[in-house]
Amino acid sequence: MKSISFFLMAACCFLFTLGSCTDDDDSHAEATVSFMGMLTDLEFSIPSETDETDAGSTVPQSEVEKEADTDKLNYGEMISAVFEKLELIGPSSLITESAKITGSSSSLGLAQLQCVQQMQKKVQAKIDAVSLSGIKDLLFSLYEEQFETANILSANDIPVESITPEFTYIGSSVDGGFVFKPTFK
Repeated sequence: MKSISFFLMAACCFLFTLGSCTDDDDSHAEATVSFMGMLTDLEFSIPSETDETDAGSTVPQSEVEKEADTDKLNYGEMISAVFEKLELIGPSSLITESAKITGSSSSLGLAQLQCVQQMQKKVQAKIDAVSLSGIKDLLFSLYEEQFETANILSANDIPVESITPEFTYIGSSVDGGFVFKPTFK
């Protein structure tokens, strides 16, 4: 599965690099730059379910089973799939921006910078539209069967307290990546 995802990402990067067009002369500069998001880091917190009663007491068997079932869930993969569904990463996150700079100080670099700024505004607007409760709702709808097996019966019961992803947007015709690192609480 990971090799298929890697192949798709590499193919998309190659295609949007081919689709990049630039034009530069003395009076104007034009640039079209495509960007695609990748999840380069992911941190999330799940509270531990430790028993805070007397040291001599035992946790009921049903609680032990529940904790064991919860540990079987792969939250990292699940959250990554949610971000792909929200079009923040993967092929569906592809953003193409165009800019034209006119005047004596126009340059290809300025046109590309304007494309970067336009992309950053669009990505930030997508991120601002996301909330932890929205992520949990989508998690539950995508993985309802797995959650029910782990005795998590609603999105509100998902024990994730915060999520901090690192999205890196790579652009054709521009150097480096552009990082967004929001925290959803």
